[in-house]
Amino acid sequence: MEQQNKDLILLILDMQGIEDRLREFERKYRLRSSVFYQLVKDGKIEQRLELLEWVGLYEILQAREVEYQRLLQQQVEPVLAALNSALLPV
Repeated sequence: MEQQNKDLILLILDMQGIEDRLREFERKYRLRSSVFYQLVKDGKIEQRLELLEWVGLYEILQAREVEYQRLLQQQVEPVLAALNSALLPV
């Protein structure tokens, strides 16, 4: 459980760093990353090196979100089980 806590903390820090970089792109181009990403996928934005970085960071963040949910669920399930068993009438 202790290692999972560390993994979760490191993952959150990594995600926050990516989100900071994404906000730089969003301010520069006045587009939310999700909107930008969809425009790229729809072929409406020409891909340049800087924009490829934005796409890559957004995709990495999406993958980190999935991992975050997985780790969080692993930590929450035992706590919920303990709480639920404590709340059962005797």
